[in-house]
Amino acid sequence: MPESRIRCFDRSRLRGALAVLLVLGISVASVAVRHRCEAERWSKNDRHHLPGFDAFVYVAMAEAPTVFTVAPWGYRVLSPWLARAAGREGVVPGFQWLALIALSVAGPLFFAWLRLRGHAAPAAALATVAFYWTPPVGAVFFNPFMAEPIGIVLLLWLLIALERRSPGPLLALGLALGALTKDVFVLLLPGFALALVARWGGGPGARWFGLSALPALVTALSLRLAWPGPRPEGPASLSVGAVLAALDRIVGAVGEWWAPLFVSGFPLALVGALRPRGRELLRSHGLLLATALALPFGAAVYTGDALPASQFYADDVPRLLAYALPILLCLSLAAFSARPASQREPPRPGPARRGLGVVAWGAAVAAALAPLLALDPYQREDLQGRNDGHLVLAFCRQSQAFARRLARGRLVSYEPEQRRYLRGSSDPVHMERMRWFLREGWGPAPHYGMGRAIMRDAAAAVIVPCFEPRDLAMAIRLSAPRPVGVALEMNGRSLGALEIGPDSPRNDLQVPASSLFRGDNRLRLLAAEPGAEVRLELLNLRLLEAEPPAGGR
Repeated sequence: MPESRIRCFDRSRLRGALAVLLVLGISVASVAVRHRCEAERWSKNDRHHLPGFDAFVYVAMAEAPTVFTVAPWGYRVLSPWLARAAGREGVVPGFQWLALIALSVAGPLFFAWLRLRGHAAPAAALATVAFYWTPPVGAVFFNPFMAEPIGIVLLLWLLIALERRSPGPLLALGLALGALTKDVFVLLLPGFALALVARWGGGPGARWFGLSALPALVTALSLRLAWPGPRPEGPASLSVGAVLAALDRIVGAVGEWWAPLFVSGFPLALVGALRPRGRELLRSHGLLLATALALPFGAAVYTGDALPASQFYADDVPRLLAYALPILLCLSLAAFSARPASQREPPRPGPARRGLGVVAWGAAVAAALAPLLALDPYQREDLQGRNDGHLVLAFCRQSQAFARRLARGRLVSYEPEQRRYLRGSSDPVHMERMRWFLREGWGPAPHYGMGRAIMRDAAAAVIVPCFEPRDLAMAIRLSAPRPVGVALEMNGRSLGALEIGPDSPRNDLQVPASSLFRGDNRLRLLAAEPGAEVRLELLNLRLLEAEPPAGGR
C-alpha cells in the first residue's frame, strides 16, 4: 500500500476516534449536568414516594417482575427487569441508574445514526448536544421510572439497523426487545416496513421486514399468553364519541403541547422536509415519523376522562415525543444542507457478519419466548380504571405478602377496623395499612376507609390471594343492624349462607381447593336484602391442615 494511502487511512481513523471520544464526552457531560439539575427531586424518591401513577406501577413491577400488575403497563416488562438487576440498593435506585446509563448510551447512538445518514461530524455533534436539552429527554430526567430511557436506546438501535448492510438480525433483536419494553414498538412496525422497502425495494424489503417483525409479534403474543385471564386494555370501545372527546382534549390543551413540539425542532423540521436531504429521509422514514408524532395525541383516546387535558398533556406529551425526536432533529439538520444524501446500495453481508447475525437471531428468539418461560401465571385482579398509584403499589405488595403467608401455613387475618389509611393525610410509608382487599360493594374508595367496612350494595367482594389451591379454613364474623341472610361465594362457587344480626358470632367454614386458583381470588358476600348494611368485622384464613397459632397473626 502506498505511503500516502497509509497516512490518509491513519488520519481518517484518528479523526473517527476523536469524534467518538468527543461525543462520549458530550453525552456524559450532558447527562451529568441534567442529573445535577434533577438531583434534589431524585433524592426525594423512594419506594413509598414516587412521581406520578406510572412510576408506582413500574416500581410494583420491578419488585415482583414475574407477576402481572395492571394493563397495559404490566406488559412493558424489560425496564422493570433491568431496574431490578441494576438496583443493589433497591429498585428505585435501579431505575435511576438505568436511566443515566441508557441516556449516556443514547447520545453516541444518535451521533452514529446521523453520521450514517451522511451528516458531517460537527453538525452531528451539535445535534447530539441539542438532543439532551429537548423536552422529551427532560421529561425522562424528570421521571426516570418510565420505559422511555430503554425505549429511546432501542429506537436508535433500530434506526441504525436500517442503515446496515444486513438489517435483519439487528432489526429482529431490537424489535423483540422493544416489544418487551413498550407496545409502541409494535405500532411502529408499518413504518419500519416502509423504510425497508424504500431502501431495498419491494421484494427484498418485504422479506427483511417479515423476518424482522416476526420475533416482535411473537413477543407481544407470548406476553399476553403468559398471564391468563381477560384484561381489557385501553378504552372499552373506540366509538365516534370517544374520538370526538379526544379531539376536544387535544384542541383544549393546545397551550400545553405546542411548546414541547416547537422546542423539539418541529419548525426547523418543516423547513428541512422541503430540502433534498429531508425529502429523501421522509420517503423512507416518513411513516415512522408520522406514527411517532401521532402517539401522544392518540393517547388522548386511551386516557379518556381520567385526567384533565392540561395535566395529561403537560405530563405525558413531552415524554411520548421521544419516539419522534431523532427523526425531527435529523430533519432539522437537513434544513441547513442543500446536498442530498448519497444512495449506495449496500453489499451482501460477509461470512463474519453472518456469524454475528446468528447470535442476534438467537437472542431475538430468546426474547420472544422469554415471557412463556420466565413469567408467573398468577392471575392478578383487574386494577384498571383507578388511576391511583398508592392503591396499585399497596395491592401488589400486600397481596403477594398475604399469599406467601398463607402458603407457609400461617394465619392470614383481615381486620378492616385495624387498617386505617387516608390518602393525602396518612404517610405513604404506612400504605400497608390500606384496605387494599376491599373491592366493589363497599362504597366509594373503600381502601381508604377509616371506620367500619360496611356493604353499600347488595353484593361486595373481598380479595383472597393464593399461590397454591389447597383446602382452607375460613373464620368470618359479620354483623348487621337487623337480622339478614348473607350468602358466600368463592369465585362463583357457593360456600354456604349465614344468618347474621347485631351480635353474630364468628362462623367457621371450609374453602375447598377446587374453588381456588393461583392468583387473586374473589370472595363475594351476597346480602338477601338491599341496604342491609352488612359489616365485615373479621376474616381469618389458614391452610386446613396447618396448626392454628396460639394467638396473633
